[in-house]
Amino acid sequence: MLIKPRRLPAPWVPSLADRVAGRTVLITGASSGIGRALADAFAVVGATTLVVARRADELEVPVREIGARGGVTHAIAGDLSTDKGIDTVADRVFAEFCAPETLVDNAGRSISAAAKGIRPDDPSRTSECGGNLNGTGVARADRRGTSMPADVRADRDNARIE
Repeated sequence: MLIKPRRLPAPWVPSLADRVAGRTVLITGASSGIGRALADAFAVVGATTLVVARRADELEVPVREIGARGGVTHAIAGDLSTDKGIDTVADRVFAEFCAPETLVDNAGRSISAAAKGIRPDDPSRTSECGGNLNGTGVARADRRGTSMPADVRADRDNARIE
C-alpha cells in the first residue's frame, strides 16, 4: 500500500513571524501584485510595513485593508527609478522610521504584451528601470542606512535585542 508523503515541520527553521514580528519591513512596488501580497503577509505576523510605490493613490487601498485587519502599515510615495526619487524616499524613511531591518526590493517594470506587440526599445527600457531599482537603488539605500550616525544605528540595533 502506498501512502501520500507528508511534509514534516522543520522546528529549527524560524517562522516568518519569528523573523519579522516587531520589525520594520520596507517593500517597494507594494501597490499591487507580489509587493502587495508581501505587505499583507508581513503585517499579519506583526511587522510594521512601509509600502512604497510611485503614486500615493495606489497605496491607499493596501494601507486601508491591512489596517482593517489590525496590521500596521505606512504609505510612502516615490519614484525609485531616479536618483532623486531614491533620495526622497530614503530621507523620509530615515526621518520617520529610522532604517528598516528588512528591504524587499520588488519595484520594477515588466513587459506585458504578446511578442509581436513588444516595441524594439521595451527590453532596454525594462532593464534600465530594473537596473536602477534593483541594482544601484539597493546599493544607494544600503549606503544611506549604514551612513547613519553611530548613535542612531546603535539605538535602532539595540531596540530589537530581547
